[in-house]
Amino acid sequence: MLFTKDEHEQKAIENEKFAQTLPSSVSGVEWAITATFYAAVHYVQAYFAKSGRSFSSHGARAAAILKDGAISSIYNDYQDLYNISRDARYEVMNLQPGHLTFAQNKLQDVKKIICKLL
Repeated sequence: MLFTKDEHEQKAIENEKFAQTLPSSVSGVEWAITATFYAAVHYVQAYFAKSGRSFSSHGARAAAILKDGAISSIYNDYQDLYNISRDARYEVMNLQPGHLTFAQNKLQDVKKIICKLL
C-alpha cells in the first residue's frame, strides 16, 4: 500500500514524540533510538511519496537515497541511524543516553535536508 507524504510525515512526528516519552534506562534508550530511526524512515518515505515512490526494504530505500541527488547528502546520517537502531534492536550493547543524543542529532541532520523538500 502506498501511503501519502502527509501520512508519512505524521508517522514520523509520532515516532519522534514517542521517543521523547521513554525513560533513560537502557531499554528505554534502545527503544527511543529505534523510534528515532523510524522517524527518519518516514521522513524519507514522505519525500519519496511526493513522486509516487515507496520502498519496502531498508536496503532499497538506502540505495534510493544515495542515487537521488537532492538528498544523497543524508546517506551517511541515515546509515548511522540505521546501524545504531540495529544495535539497539539486536545487540547487547548497553546503550546509554549519549547514544540517543547521537541518534537524535543524526535525525536532525536528515530533517534539515528532507523537510525543506516536502
